[in-house]
Amino acid sequence: MIFALEWCEFCCSVRKVFKKLDIPCRSVDLDCVEFQEGARGQKIPAVLAEKTSMKTIPQIFIGGEFIGGCPPILSVLAKAVR
Repeated sequence: MIFALEWCEFCCSVRKVFKKLDIPCRSVDLDCVEFQEGARGQKIPAVLAEKTSMKTIPQIFIGGEFIGGCPPILSVLAKAVR
């Protein structure tokens, strides 16, 4: 699962790489209309930061385990495709 923002270039980069490598994932765009109700899109990043000690987006989880953000995950994936 990718916690992301629709307009974020780092989030877009991660989604594109996952798609190119045929890695299934769900992207939760915290700035979409669905998450504006009750200000959930503003509350979720605070909860994520508490859990991961990371305040930036995107935040990537696999099987409920925090994997990292954009630079670390793109670095790992780049090495995997070499």
